[in-house]
Amino acid sequence: AIDIFTCRRPPMSDPPVDSRDALWASDRTRVAVCVRVVPVPGVTYEGLRDEVFTKVEWGDRNLRWHESRKATDADSPSGWSMECTASCLAHGDEQLVVHRIEACACDVVHEADLLVSAPCHLPLLTVTATDLAFDAESGLAIGGAEPKIHDTEKNEKTETAAHIVRSAGVALARTALPRKEIDRAMAAVTRRISLAEHALARNHPDIKVGQDVFAFKEMGSRGGNRFDLLFPKFVGDETLEDDDDDAGAAGTLVDDAQKLESHEQDSTDDDTETRDTEFIHRLARTAPWVRSVVNLLLETDDSRRDETRGDDDDDDDDASKAFAKNNPNASPNSWWCDVSVVYSKPGCGNQDWHCDGRHIAGASQSDFGGKGTSPPYAICVFVPLIDLTQQTGFTQFWPGSHRVDGLIGFGAAVEVLRGSVDGLVDAGGCVVYDYRCMHRGMGNFTENTTRPVLQFLYAKGNYRETKNYGARSLFIKG
Repeated sequence: AIDIFTCRRPPMSDPPVDSRDALWASDRTRVAVCVRVVPVPGVTYEGLRDEVFTKVEWGDRNLRWHESRKATDADSPSGWSMECTASCLAHGDEQLVVHRIEACACDVVHEADLLVSAPCHLPLLTVTATDLAFDAESGLAIGGAEPKIHDTEKNEKTETAAHIVRSAGVALARTALPRKEIDRAMAAVTRRISLAEHALARNHPDIKVGQDVFAFKEMGSRGGNRFDLLFPKFVGDETLEDDDDDAGAAGTLVDDAQKLESHEQDSTDDDTETRDTEFIHRLARTAPWVRSVVNLLLETDDSRRDETRGDDDDDDDDASKAFAKNNPNASPNSWWCDVSVVYSKPGCGNQDWHCDGRHIAGASQSDFGGKGTSPPYAICVFVPLIDLTQQTGFTQFWPGSHRVDGLIGFGAAVEVLRGSVDGLVDAGGCVVYDYRCMHRGMGNFTENTTRPVLQFLYAKGNYRETKNYGARSLFIKG
């Protein structure tokens, strides 16, 4: 029994892999662990890390050490412990790594415990909302004096919101919109919700709102008293006139269901609905985060193709025209945008941890060291229309979880790893996140305040959102 914990320095060449493990020697069949290591009193953090990372081996399991951090620990004689991540070949006995730590580094280790295991990279970011902060106008990071976030692909400190989103999956701007636009958006949202709830009660009286799960073409429930309501798409001029007087150039609402909706509304006139839609989609194209963050993250080679075009690009022209026709809310940068309001009524509880979208099939995901993630295909921007507090609720994020799909279903791990960040911003502020980043909406504990949040989904032209909505229209009976 003692022999299996004997620690020997490895030979100069790589040790042979047992034939039983030959088919398991890829990252797809590895398992990650996060371990708490309590030091012997008097040992420094750097000394503990060096001893564990260099002396603790498990040759036939191809043990690899990845990240570490120093954590306050009331149960440790020294008042702190080291939390670190590693990965090894998956045999179902990865918990034995703690015994190897205690045996191989016994001079510096008091005890070790297994905190979490997962079939993929475990993010060990130690960040706060301050570390994720950026200025919406410039896109520059405004975090602490010594940022704790680095671009893991390039090992560079983050300087912009785009860097923060690539590295952590989420970035926060405390403010982004002026008061006038916040008020205008709130008016549009209030009318939209009133119209939808009136249609829901009139056309689908059998649905128990707040209890039943439902999905219409324009609206879906997100559990309890939490709802997601799409704004109609808008076809109009690329550049819209400013509507200082709550007016603007008339556009056309698309989709037959939306036309039916326009004819059926009782309390909102058609022109007002059109102006609301126009305003919301103009905001989607001209808000400061579009220029400072979204364009940088979703930029493609196609968006610069005009600079190097030749005479043989007629096929590309035809494809571009077809894309523009089928995607009325697309931008010149080849992304399109859908806008909805996610609103949570008093009494709604906490959501489960989830991500809005997985990695696209075939796209690269990170290795167990957190490197190799494909660029985002979609970016979501949350813009609350009221100040968010612990009472109104907010959205909680797991920074770093956008790198792999394997964390889906492991939301409880974020509590053990203390890796969550609260998306608390003021009215008109914004939270920009990679569509793959795990998050959850927190409960609304107020007595009579609904929490309305505009959601802007920006996505590359080849992606389509299908899972959050249904096929039938809310505005048609039956």
